[in-house]
Amino acid sequence: AVISIPEGYKLNDWNIGSLSCEGAPMVSGVLSGNTYTAKFNRQNLVGVSAGDAVTLTVKGTFTYDGKVAQIQASDIVKVVK
Repeated sequence: AVISIPEGYKLNDWNIGSLSCEGAPMVSGVLSGNTYTAKFNRQNLVGVSAGDAVTLTVKGTFTYDGKVAQIQASDIVKVVK
C-alpha cells in the first residue's frame, strides 16, 4: 500500500501506530518524503478471494504530539492465486 499526504504536512513528523490490510498487519514500511509504502503478507489477508475486481482496504492510526489520526482507504485490485 502506498500512502501519500497533501502538501503542507510532514509525514515524518507522525508516528505510524498500526496499519492493516484486510486483517493482515503491516510487516514492513518505508518512508520517502511524504509517501509511506507499507508491505503486508498475502498469506495473512482474511477473506480475500481471487478475482479481477477485488476491493482491499487499508486501515491504520498515526499519532503526533498527542493527537491521533485514523486513516482508511480502499482500492480495487486484481487478485491472482
